[in-house]
Amino acid sequence: SPEVRVRAVQLLVRSDDLFWLAAGLQTLHAMLEQGSVTEQVAALQCITDLANPRFIRRLIPYLRSPHAEVREAAVRAIERLLPPEGGDAAQLEEVLGAALSDLHPAVRRCAIRLMGARGNRLDFQHLLAALSDPDTLVRHEAVGCLKAMKRSRILFLEGGPLFAFLGQWLPQPGNGRAQEFPAEEMIQGLGAFCLDHLREVYEVISHLNAIEREGEVGDVFMLRKMLWDKVAERQRLLVELLGVIGDEKTVDTVSVSLARGESSFRALAVETLTTTSSAGPARQVILLLEPLLVPGSTAEKVAEGRKQWNLGQPSLEPVLRLYMGSAEPWLRAVAADAAGRHLAHRWQQLAAPDREGWLALFRALAYDEDPYVREAALSLVGRLGGADGEGRALGQAARDDRDERVRLQARRLLRALDGGADLDGGAGKMLSTIEKALFLKGVKLFETMTADQLRILSNISREIGVAGGEVLFEKGDPCDYLYVIVEGQIEIVNDPGSSHEEVLATLGPTACFGEMALFGNQGRSAAARAAQDTSLLGIEKDPLLLLIQEHPTISIAIIEQLASIIRHQDQMRSSVARLEK
Repeated sequence: SPEVRVRAVQLLVRSDDLFWLAAGLQTLHAMLEQGSVTEQVAALQCITDLANPRFIRRLIPYLRSPHAEVREAAVRAIERLLPPEGGDAAQLEEVLGAALSDLHPAVRRCAIRLMGARGNRLDFQHLLAALSDPDTLVRHEAVGCLKAMKRSRILFLEGGPLFAFLGQWLPQPGNGRAQEFPAEEMIQGLGAFCLDHLREVYEVISHLNAIEREGEVGDVFMLRKMLWDKVAERQRLLVELLGVIGDEKTVDTVSVSLARGESSFRALAVETLTTTSSAGPARQVILLLEPLLVPGSTAEKVAEGRKQWNLGQPSLEPVLRLYMGSAEPWLRAVAADAAGRHLAHRWQQLAAPDREGWLALFRALAYDEDPYVREAALSLVGRLGGADGEGRALGQAARDDRDERVRLQARRLLRALDGGADLDGGAGKMLSTIEKALFLKGVKLFETMTADQLRILSNISREIGVAGGEVLFEKGDPCDYLYVIVEGQIEIVNDPGSSHEEVLATLGPTACFGEMALFGNQGRSAAARAAQDTSLLGIEKDPLLLLIQEHPTISIAIIEQLASIIRHQDQMRSSVARLEK
């Protein structure tokens, strides 16, 4: 066991005997150099516990390990071992260079904390870049570090007249802190950043307005949801940044009110913002942020944005093309799916040059580097009936794709072109990731999740076929699955097949059952039987719980929704109790 060996090493290293110290370090060295991933992680955690900053140089190579778990353990060890004054500046820069560009969000979060501990001009630029990080927790960490930088005595001394007087007696920092970086300059830089982001938010809302004007709700649902998710995320980020460039206590009150979600609390947040006495960049940001927070249509919000910027009036198809070229793979995939659904109604009516333009774009997406995009491209070509003969060539090329999801859609496309089932997502239709996400968003437990969280959830769901009359589970069986009905009907039954059989409910497409039982150890309260041939999406309990551990934002969304369900049930019980009295 690596853990047992690590504990032995700790005891040996802490002994007073030089021989045992050498033996312990030799074992640690072997675990790092020749051990498995588990052994390397255990050894890195052991080095953290030894609390010796001289180990930092030894840990830097592990920041380039091919295994995310090892890189995370290495950067966490460095974070713990780094002395309060920051240690060697060149060494820290090497650590930051590797950690900031890491694909694993947990590694980037550690790097952000390391920068916040220093607070120089270069760190400020890195933190600004981190505010656009795709991971919510990385962005939140960056905001926290910026607040700490603003509050730090160093920034205010560096920017104030007192520094000019005291500078000759103050020691020069040895960790790379920039003496010439004033707090006022940081606030001006953040103000400019906020204004740029506000313009981007208003542009996204103008795209949403085009989608609402011209798109069928079902065709563009996931794209619309994803863009609203982006607007909400950026609004939260801008409100948090107001706490850096303005009054932190006021903004904390606003953030709490917005987090409650209810209209009364939102109104309180807006009132608090508009009555604050902030000036300069903070006041300008508040004036532009306020219209985004108050209720109103996208057209009304765009009209407010046009008072400040030239936003134009885009139409739907240019918006679809824009997001199909996004740098975010999941957004490209969602936009491609929306384009396929939108064009399916009018593909044959398009002029030949227009069809060829779309086909060139679809061909490029079918060979995209991201599997979600390739999967969506094959699905949309199927929706367009093979897209003028392109479908068969693309499907055959994708049959040997390295990703199982893409291979599945290739088989589905070729089967449809050979006269098999259609591509509307029914029983045995091999649903794409986006189609799974569309079904899962109808589950009460998942309805507040973002489009990206639904993508992650879709990855652990699987299609299950149940023949008519077949019993899916019996009363008292372990609660190991949550189910969503894709096609067909499920009966919830007491004593199926007996003379006392009682059908409690009949559920149809998009209905779900078994979600609450995932979070307890009690058995099923009734049996479930297919009333006809039925296709289900199933999410197994253990992978879901593991997913919740790995993705904190998903666990927060589920906890909030569970609390909402429990509150609703309590209110129903209270109402029944009052009626009985």
